[in-house]
Amino acid sequence: MAATTDGGIVIAGMRCGGCGLQSAPPQPVCPHCGGDREIGPVSLPPRGTLYSFTIVHVAPAGLEDEAPYVLGIVELEGGARITARVRTADPGALAIAAPLQLSEIRAGVCFFDPA
Repeated sequence: MAATTDGGIVIAGMRCGGCGLQSAPPQPVCPHCGGDREIGPVSLPPRGTLYSFTIVHVAPAGLEDEAPYVLGIVELEGGARITARVRTADPGALAIAAPLQLSEIRAGVCFFDPA
């Protein structure tokens, strides 16, 4: 889903040539129109807004030491939505539509900070 190039962080996505949808991760078929032609790779922008979120208090195995943490849906500039971690010192202060900036990709997970 992500890679780094030139020291910058890139979110790998796809664009459907049929309906124009941008989404991540890249898939062989468009999740919107079902088209499988004219699907092409695209680098998604590292900025967006918080679309939805939850605060995870009881984490799954392996992430217990990180709880509580914020898991959110980030709507990137251009409309693609991705699931990501949102880092903040005060999860209670987060608000829908808050501006976010991609800060790190670790083990395929995007981490955003308030912008």
